[in-house]
Amino acid sequence: MTEEDPRYDGLDLTDQTRAELDAMPPAKRQEWIDYLKAQQSGWDSVRAGAREAVVGLDKINDIMLSQLDLQPDEASRQALVDHVMTNVLMGECLLASARGDAETADTHLQAWQRYAEKTKNQVIVVRDRPGPDVMSVRPTRWEAWP
Repeated sequence: MTEEDPRYDGLDLTDQTRAELDAMPPAKRQEWIDYLKAQQSGWDSVRAGAREAVVGLDKINDIMLSQLDLQPDEASRQALVDHVMTNVLMGECLLASARGDAETADTHLQAWQRYAEKTKNQVIVVRDRPGPDVMSVRPTRWEAWP
């Protein structure tokens, strides 16, 4: 088999793995190729799902940041930014996990846990316009709220 063998398309094989596959009987080799392609397809779905989740988190952050200038004081503005940062860290953790980068995922997860703990009881002010119509909300629902 050569490196250009179309059966190996889409598989990120090391030279050793390729040599092991090449040494197998054809039927066994095809079983392994099918398995590796199915596994790759599953990881492709995970990566696509992570990217989609991050797009959703970015949309949530945009909505939240649209309220920043309506916060009544610095503490409220900081609480809102903390919630946004929690979402950013979760997105980074998802993307690193989907890439298989465990060290980076763990770093972001630990930071996310610190922000999630910090923000779990914070409340921010949401207004549809400046004025007396105000609603206090807990914008990030990472756990069941009491």
